[in-house]
Amino acid sequence: MEEDKRKQKLKAGKEKLAAFQKKKAKKKKHSDDVDGTDVKSSGDTDVSSSSDVPYSDSDEIAVSGDEFPKDDGRMLLKMRKSLLTATERITELEELLQGKQLALDTVVKENAKLKSSSQLVSNQNFEEAIKKRDEIIQQLSAHIKATDGASQASYAVATETMVQEVQQLQKQLLEAGNMLRAQGEKHAESSKILQETRTEVLILQQSLADKEAVQTKMEDELRQLTQERDHWKSINEEHRAKEGLINQRLDNGTEFVEKENVVKLENATSLEIEIEHLRKELNESKKREQETGEVVKKLNAACRGGTKTRREINSSRYDLSV
Repeated sequence: MEEDKRKQKLKAGKEKLAAFQKKKAKKKKHSDDVDGTDVKSSGDTDVSSSSDVPYSDSDEIAVSGDEFPKDDGRMLLKMRKSLLTATERITELEELLQGKQLALDTVVKENAKLKSSSQLVSNQNFEEAIKKRDEIIQQLSAHIKATDGASQASYAVATETMVQEVQQLQKQLLEAGNMLRAQGEKHAESSKILQETRTEVLILQQSLADKEAVQTKMEDELRQLTQERDHWKSINEEHRAKEGLINQRLDNGTEFVEKENVVKLENATSLEIEIEHLRKELNESKKREQETGEVVKKLNAACRGGTKTRREINSSRYDLSV
């Protein structure tokens, strides 16, 4: 009854382990697919020695003339390295778990064989001992009946023979008991090893679950960093477009300023020419004014002296008109 229960529990444990390994294989396949898409979407980015999430190249992205923060790039690299390390560790744990499972199956099979063989041997020895005891008892009874009237000497010899046979039978029974005890101890030791193996399997399963949780968390963080990088890349492209538009406007403004400066230079040149012309006219006007002043002085002097002739006055008028 207990053997049937133990077999049922062992069978249920194997089924759970198989389901767990199948689930783990699906998760690992999904993780590999996610790593492939992440590496493909990251452009030329590689992480050297990512143990299995390879990608390496510069994670620095220019944002409107500034580079993508180096700390974020290093964090992304570190996260991917950690993710790869966790993936390798999970693979090792899976292989170790499979080895433990094989060892557990081997121990269970050997235990079952040992138990069946020990039970068979012990039962056979016990049955043989009982049969021999019954035969000796029957022989003793028959001998007692047959030799009821025999001499005391022959009876003593027969009794001694029977005693020896009984002692031999007791020795066989003792050996059978010792064998059963040794087999029981061996069975207990096998059960202990089996229990320890089960405990190790449970510990490995828990460690594997923890590694899966860490890997899932790292994948989420890596996905978030990738989204942030794409966001910064789009912002960088927008800034570059704006910078190009500003440069184009600056080029147009520079060309306009140069043309305007040329026009101003031409206007300044013509203005200087005009100023020079006005200076000449001003100088001539001053000269004429001086000459007019001299003529006026002469006329005043002539008027005062009364000696000026009409001819001189006309000459003076002519000079003034000029």
